[in-house]
Amino acid sequence: LYARASIDGTSPLANAAQALLQSLQASLSAEEFQRCVMLSSIGLGHQFQPVTFTLETGHWISLDLEGATIVYQGKETRTELGFATSGIVFLPVKYTELTSYSTPRERRHFIEFFSWSPAQQPRTWTLLWRVFEVVREQLVDVTNADLGTISVEQPPAGNGVDTRTMAGLRVNDDGLLMWEVLQGPDRGSELIETEAEREEVREEARVQKAANDRVNWDLVRDVRRRPALAYSGAGGCGNTFVHGWSDDRTEAISVRADRDALGLSTTPKTFDLSSTRDGLELLVHVYDRAMRRWPFCTDSFALPAAPTETWRVVGGTLTITLSPPGIRARAPYLYRATIRIVGAELISAAGARVKLTQPISLTAVVGWFTG
Repeated sequence: LYARASIDGTSPLANAAQALLQSLQASLSAEEFQRCVMLSSIGLGHQFQPVTFTLETGHWISLDLEGATIVYQGKETRTELGFATSGIVFLPVKYTELTSYSTPRERRHFIEFFSWSPAQQPRTWTLLWRVFEVVREQLVDVTNADLGTISVEQPPAGNGVDTRTMAGLRVNDDGLLMWEVLQGPDRGSELIETEAEREEVREEARVQKAANDRVNWDLVRDVRRRPALAYSGAGGCGNTFVHGWSDDRTEAISVRADRDALGLSTTPKTFDLSSTRDGLELLVHVYDRAMRRWPFCTDSFALPAAPTETWRVVGGTLTITLSPPGIRARAPYLYRATIRIVGAELISAAGARVKLTQPISLTAVVGWFTG
């Protein structure tokens, strides 16, 4: 209370409160004083109740107003959550355990926070839902949602709110885990990523960062040179678009294939590139400098124009194989496209020709429209 009074510079009691606060601080530990300052900000009516949940043998989580302490295999990890804001009122923290029946079958552990946050209008409160998954010693953010607003002097607290009718977690008919928001402006649902999928995304980001760190971004090259036709990375989007890029990011190859028009499936399908075919296009793009962003799978009009020479294919073969859809839990419409190009011959606008001496293989996740 002294800390709150000392913050108000317009109050005649502010200086006296500051002096009293300083005199009391010496009797408090650093942790106690930090908690005092936090409570002066969020208020004393937060109604948060510390709780501990046992997840597995040797694995549990303790939650308090400031964050979470996770014990896993004898190691203790502290995570500050930072969402205890001014005027917040918490409902009881909820622990949900679900078992995924897809491959691999696994038990997963979720922590759900429901809280009332004061809105800008007087006597108005917004109910917020935030979900975390406990993965070993980590607390992984899953989702958050606005469940609606009410106008009352004080919001219902404790067990006076049936949150099961508002939002929750469940296992769907395919054995996959999902979250659902059943009311409010954020109404909707989505599958929850597995840890393997999250690690795949993190690994892709690490590999891409390491590759970018090796690029000479100041290098300027002749845009009319012959393409090297060697590619180290790949990305994709749409139905079905795959592009690859060179180590120095001054060259790219793009393959656009209409899945339905070409009858693409999990069975490899080979096309003769010496003749044009509706729904299939292969181009090689040569740039005068390294490209930080590619004009593919994005709003190309938002990217600055870069000097480029485009080579089109006039020979060779191209084989496309698709994986079954559903390679990522949160996006069941995604699938993986694998492309193999053999003996391709390309020609520039000026009539120069180049022939592929080694096969090109590209693999990318497609089915979405950003990449």
